[in-house]
Amino acid sequence: SKGIIALSAMAGLLILVFRAEVTALIPLFAIGAFTSFTLSQAGMVVHWLRHRERGWVGSMGLNGFGAAATFVVTLVIAVSKFASGAWIVLVVIPVLVAVFGRIRHHYRFAAAAATPAAHDLAACAKHEDEARNAVVVLVKSLDRRAIAAVHAARRVAGDSLTALHVDIRGDGAADSLRAEWERCGFGFPLVVIDSPFREMIDPVVEYVRSIERGERDTVTVVMSEFSPANRLEIALHAQTTMWLGWSLSAEPGVVTVNVPYHFHD
Repeated sequence: SKGIIALSAMAGLLILVFRAEVTALIPLFAIGAFTSFTLSQAGMVVHWLRHRERGWVGSMGLNGFGAAATFVVTLVIAVSKFASGAWIVLVVIPVLVAVFGRIRHHYRFAAAAATPAAHDLAACAKHEDEARNAVVVLVKSLDRRAIAAVHAARRVAGDSLTALHVDIRGDGAADSLRAEWERCGFGFPLVVIDSPFREMIDPVVEYVRSIERGERDTVTVVMSEFSPANRLEIALHAQTTMWLGWSLSAEPGVVTVNVPYHFHD
């Protein structure tokens, strides 16, 4: 959603700068389009060289010719329309590629930093003192963020401690998570809710509402979140915890606990 908003803002800025003149905007589109054609055709050439499937020589020649032709067109447009605004694309594309590469590095580092070791899982399986409270701990995947959230949940949990996973992927990952959860022996159940429309907040709110309170007047929802050292990198992570906290704050008798997982890129 952040990318769509940023793209819309940049598109609107271009329309304002070029006063919505189609003839002035066409070179920008053409360079981007033919650059994409060139890269895709060149990528297919690499594909044929690596896999060498049946008829790969002819296919590689055809894709190579396409890459060369579209590259020539890209150069012609870039040179002839450089002063008319084509320079913007020639500058923006390399900058965007560099930014995307940095973002990719951050996501990979974040995933690696959260990958649990054997001692992390073993420590999490130990039962700690339980308090009087009904606690739901949200688990996206069994990583170090989830382990930190489980530790926090045990400190405030009473006789009702439940892990909750919302399956927004539907590709079998939830089954793998359930099996791993049972194998680790955490000692309390993992509830999986299917969400075919990739909705995260409403299923959690509905589950919390469905909890039989009995004499309990409080339900604590424990959520984990990435907390990178660089504050600017926070925007690279979905703020689901923040939105979910706002939604749950409207529910009577519900307390939310955010457990940040700190890491350095």
